[in-house]
Amino acid sequence: MGTLKGVVIEHQAIATSSLGHGEALGFTQDTRALQFTSYTFDACIAEMWTTLIHVGFTCVPSERDRHNSLSEAIRRISATWAFLTPTVARLLDRHEISPLSTLALGGEVSRSTDWDIWEGRVRLINGYRPTECCVFSNACLDVNASRSGVIGKSIASVSWVVDPNDHHRLATLGSVGELLVEGPILARGYLDYMEKTAAAFVCDPAWLLEIGRRGRLYETGHLVRYNADGGLVYVGRKDGQVKIRGQRVELGEIEHHVRECIPTVEQMVIMPGNKKEKAVVAVFVQQDNVSTEGGLAARAFFPTKVDEQLSERLPSYMVPGVYIESAKLPTTTSGKTDRWRLREIGASFSAQQLAELRTQSQGPKRQPTTAMEQALQQLWGQVLGIDSHTIGLDDSFSRLGGDSIAAMKLVVEARKQCIQFTAAMVFRASILHDLAILSPHSSTTAFEPLANFSLLSSSLYKATVSSGMQCRPFVALDRVEDIRPVSFVQEHYISDGQRNFVLPSTTSIWI
Repeated sequence: MGTLKGVVIEHQAIATSSLGHGEALGFTQDTRALQFTSYTFDACIAEMWTTLIHVGFTCVPSERDRHNSLSEAIRRISATWAFLTPTVARLLDRHEISPLSTLALGGEVSRSTDWDIWEGRVRLINGYRPTECCVFSNACLDVNASRSGVIGKSIASVSWVVDPNDHHRLATLGSVGELLVEGPILARGYLDYMEKTAAAFVCDPAWLLEIGRRGRLYETGHLVRYNADGGLVYVGRKDGQVKIRGQRVELGEIEHHVRECIPTVEQMVIMPGNKKEKAVVAVFVQQDNVSTEGGLAARAFFPTKVDEQLSERLPSYMVPGVYIESAKLPTTTSGKTDRWRLREIGASFSAQQLAELRTQSQGPKRQPTTAMEQALQQLWGQVLGIDSHTIGLDDSFSRLGGDSIAAMKLVVEARKQCIQFTAAMVFRASILHDLAILSPHSSTTAFEPLANFSLLSSSLYKATVSSGMQCRPFVALDRVEDIRPVSFVQEHYISDGQRNFVLPSTTSIWI
């Protein structure tokens, strides 16, 4: 999970930010702000200080109400303004919170349904708020834009979009880049963590110096792009990039498509056995009707229609390989879905367990019947590190965790048994039964290696050895492993009259 960091926020940053986002987010003297977030979560600054600066009221529910009856508490204390993560907002009963007039969502990526539920009932705000930028640095008040991931324009700060791999280069207009924030709302840095501070807060990038300015900026690690009206569209985390089957993949892109296909999901990448080369995409789905006996991850399932929809939207290597239902997803103290905890759960699965999870919901397995099918079953188990007897005829190589590297290993091992196919064929016919059909039956017959000197007749062999020993007396006959005749073209090139042979430029060469 990593070491917890303390962020040092100066008084001027709080004052500047509170005045800026207070106006943008609708704080007035009539505001009754719900103080819901943990004191370790910087949004509490807005709930308390921004409210008081604008002469409003801060309403603090009891810990019991926070965790057990939040909707009732909002109604009872007549809270009119609240900032919640989408995960927490989904828990509210819309019919019980009639006093609430403004709801700001932030802290994690929202879904279009999060805005649909509340539209027309409250004033909705999409707030973007890195802790290092003192609560809110951007906000979007347009519900339709928020559905598309727009986080709006800057608040008391300046936003810049740079090359994700080089903050000294601005990103081209409309392209995806990393968001940098400049202005008086920036934190001083991380508490007793100078190295991390120096890496995250950069000074005087080249493009800023070129326009005659100097400045200090915070690298958010978030990928964004500008839309047509100058607002910022959130794409995902920069460090959400992983390699799957040798391809760089942005997890936020997969998560976006998953959210479009199934409701209430949390997406992450599983590293079975903590081996990154075995990475597969897994989806954790919150379902109220799931038993949680024995742990958080209750059971795996396989939504065929969803898988088909995602296969149409995404390349095969980006399609999730595991779907796990749970009655409740873990959350952090700030109310966000705890991705680190989900990653820990995912990493605890072995390759064998993952394979079983990915295939157990597809019904009884058909077992191989032909020699080729049985041979491929053994090879798949060997390469993927799973029990071959758990692999059925209808199982997919990629769904069992196979990637491009595993496919290459499979080809090598198959050739040792005289079974011929390519790595491309493994993914083109990824079902074991289909691959067995494509593999030619003749490939199971071993080719007898040519015996040494077998290409020469006995008379030619004697003549060659005799002339060879005369020309190369320093080569012992017992050191010669084989003698093979040259082709017509080779004979032409090495003949005495062609020592300076030059190939005509018009000659076609096939390799």
